Amino acid sequence: MKTTSAQIADEIKQRFGNLPSFFMLAMDTPIVAADLWRHARVAYLDNPIPFAFKERLFLSLSRFCKVSYCVGRHSAVLISPSSHPATADERALTAAEVLEILRSPIPDHESVPAHLAILSRSEPLTDWPDMSSQRGCAIFHCSLAIFLGGPDVEGSHAALRRVLSPSRYHCLLMLLSFARRAHEWTEAHSDIELEPDIQRLIDEHQELADWIAEHPSVAGLARVQMNLEDPKSGDSGYEESREAIPRRFLLELHSEISQSVSGIAGDGHFHWLQREQALFTGIIRGIPDAIILAGMDRRITYCNPAVARVFGYESEELVGQSTRMLYADEADFTREGALRFHYDASEHPEPMFLRWRHKDGHAFDGEAVGTIIRDSDGEPLSFLALVRDVTQQRRLQAEQQRYNDVLDALSRGLAIDDLLRLIVTQSQDAREGMIGSILLLDESGEHLRTACAPDLPAEYVAAIEGIAIGKDVGSFGAAMATGKRVIVEDITRDHRWNELREPAMRAGLRACWSEPILAADGQVIGATARYFRQPTSPSDDDLQLLEHSALLAGLAIERSRMTRTLAESEERLRLALKASDEAVWDWDVIHNRVWINQAYRDRFGGPLGDDDPLAWWQGHVHPNDRQRVLKRHAQLMTGDAVGPELERERWVTEYRLRRLDGSYAIVQDRVLQTLDDEGKQVRMLGTLVDLTEQRALQREVLEIAAAEAWRIGNDLHDGVGQELTGMGMLADSMKTSLARDGDAGAKAAHVKIADKLADSVSRTLHQVRALARGMNPVNVDREGLMSAISEMCGRIRELHGVDCRFECAQPIGFRDNQTATQLYRIAQEATTNAVKHGKATRITIRLAAGNPRVELTIRDDGVGLPSGDELKRGVGMQTMGYRANQIGGDLSFNARPGGGTEVACCFPQDAIT
Repeated sequence: MKTTSAQIADEIKQRFGNLPSFFMLAMDTPIVAADLWRHARVAYLDNPIPFAFKERLFLSLSRFCKVSYCVGRHSAVLISPSSHPATADERALTAAEVLEILRSPIPDHESVPAHLAILSRSEPLTDWPDMSSQRGCAIFHCSLAIFLGGPDVEGSHAALRRVLSPSRYHCLLMLLSFARRAHEWTEAHSDIELEPDIQRLIDEHQELADWIAEHPSVAGLARVQMNLEDPKSGDSGYEESREAIPRRFLLELHSEISQSVSGIAGDGHFHWLQREQALFTGIIRGIPDAIILAGMDRRITYCNPAVARVFGYESEELVGQSTRMLYADEADFTREGALRFHYDASEHPEPMFLRWRHKDGHAFDGEAVGTIIRDSDGEPLSFLALVRDVTQQRRLQAEQQRYNDVLDALSRGLAIDDLLRLIVTQSQDAREGMIGSILLLDESGEHLRTACAPDLPAEYVAAIEGIAIGKDVGSFGAAMATGKRVIVEDITRDHRWNELREPAMRAGLRACWSEPILAADGQVIGATARYFRQPTSPSDDDLQLLEHSALLAGLAIERSRMTRTLAESEERLRLALKASDEAVWDWDVIHNRVWINQAYRDRFGGPLGDDDPLAWWQGHVHPNDRQRVLKRHAQLMTGDAVGPELERERWVTEYRLRRLDGSYAIVQDRVLQTLDDEGKQVRMLGTLVDLTEQRALQREVLEIAAAEAWRIGNDLHDGVGQELTGMGMLADSMKTSLARDGDAGAKAAHVKIADKLADSVSRTLHQVRALARGMNPVNVDREGLMSAISEMCGRIRELHGVDCRFECAQPIGFRDNQTATQLYRIAQEATTNAVKHGKATRITIRLAAGNPRVELTIRDDGVGLPSGDELKRGVGMQTMGYRANQIGGDLSFNARPGGGTEVACCFPQDAIT
């Protein structure tokens, strides 16, 4: 089923909040819109390059777009990050800081080498450096140099490949690729306008708005880059390190020079060159492209110094020679006459690509622009041509295209076998006479298998299948064993091919170059093998192609493995969720989208349509639990969590949640959140365990235990206590009787025994009454809890000498004795801990009623809380938490400023009268 423009537009709106003009232009062609959105999403929006680096670089690149849309859009993103998806928490730049980026110098032949030197001294980076650091600045400027082109491009690529991991380097290339496409897209729609909200934001900053409105012309940037306005340029001579002019400046440059030359030649005499050579040289000496002036007889009359770089000849070697010697193809020389008339007839001549020949004999691709120089009477005098060697440029463009093709194939979910075939085919198309293959290590890491070899003879593929790798096992086996590139220019003479030479010769293979394929962690996972039917030495371009193919293969294999692993994990998760009876939810925090499983929906329902998931959940939490739960949720989101039950990535809490039938279930919500590198929430996954029946059973057990304790207490008080009271009375009677009769000595002895008996009975009766009161400490009356806690404070003062006080501003009654008893036990456990473990000298117990919560707090001045693990393991702590849960309460432990601990139990107001 094809994706419609409406579906694409909806997806973009979900990401941006609106439909930017950039994408609106493509909505009439769904296939283009889908491709543009996919490229923007993968290469730009979801690109893991840090926001600060990515947006500053994109803004700096936007200066080179002829249309001001890109400059305005990215200026707004930096000034107001909230205008960009998922960047609301980024630091906003001031308009002055944005202008500083826009006005920053363009990389030239003097600045780029300095940045390359910084990166050459840098160790490979484990993360993106700060923009203000030397390395961050160097990476930024080398990225600009790659985008603009020139002789520093290759060095910039090499430096960035070395200091960045393959994944970061590829992410950077993706960003540069999309920037180019964004420029081409907007320049093709030059009437594109900024969105009204973006335009209003820009208009709020007058100086920035003026800069964008006066967006500097490409020609102006060209002059800065070429240093044509530098008065020293006429004296310094051509420097080979000077940066080449970006291609889009070439036509304006050609027009400017041809007009100057025509003015000098206007006297109709060809000897103007000798008379005005200083002026002419001053104009063109700093130009890095070859300028050739030839008479109408095709004899060269003048060359600028740059011909030495482009063609390898010094100027004096070419003057007087025919232009024929510069053409690689005779057909191009034959067409020269037609080309001259083409240039002459065109008001705005377009560059033409021809094959040229270097002095050393090698052919190269050259971009040329020509024109006819005429005298004042309109008679042709000479033919002027600007020639640029674009071999490197085309190689980089081809490399970028291969990368884009693989990236596009990855985004379309192409199978790994087809991806590897694409990479092999790309390299074969780029290098005539090459036969490519990709080999991978098996699971043991000791043997190889052929993953892709579409054009290798089947007999040869079978001969190498499954062989053990080693430093003497062909080019590919050595590359995999050593992790280094292996170039064998002649299989017949290299010892590494001793064992495999015979099958290679039968297959007609005479040379083999191999590059190891590395995973993201630097481990060797395979190798590319490039074969030739004749002994062959690689050029620099061949080595670049070899390296790039290995990088692409590594990227494809890693992505395929990740996709397969993810698919397997998702399948396991799907089966687990299907088999589970627990309610599960998954929240995409960035896009505020929630998925819930069927068990959750069957019990509690779920958000529908445009419902805000977070608001729906908040509305279904019990009103008496909502404030407590939302406070904990806010702590989790902000990272301000305190206590063992609140961690940065895990959260466990209990609350009441409304069911579909309107009743409330007691649930335990176990949450695991995923954070990005900057500590921001990306995803939250939770399970809801329904504890309603468990809590009811636990409450029933507690009620049974309390009732049994009440019975035993009553039995002790009413039964054993009365018996002991009777025994005490009998002892008193015996004492009185013995005092009246009998021998005085015997009487005294009996009286003494009776006294001891009476004292023993009295002490036993006191202990029985205390035991009965401990089993049922809270009387069933309005002020029962307050009386019980007051008595407990008195006993602590008496037994331990600790200043223990109870505070309650107004009487608080409870609807049932169970709640009061649980609160008493919490206070009892907390004070015992404070005396026994906290070594407290002062304890304050406070009971206060608020709206909508009631709170019992126990504060001490002891040694403070134990460590997190000890706090979790403490039986007393767990028991207090268990009791708090029984009354629908929330228990917390907090360290007090200055020392000591506070234990707080908050519970719903509906528990009191």
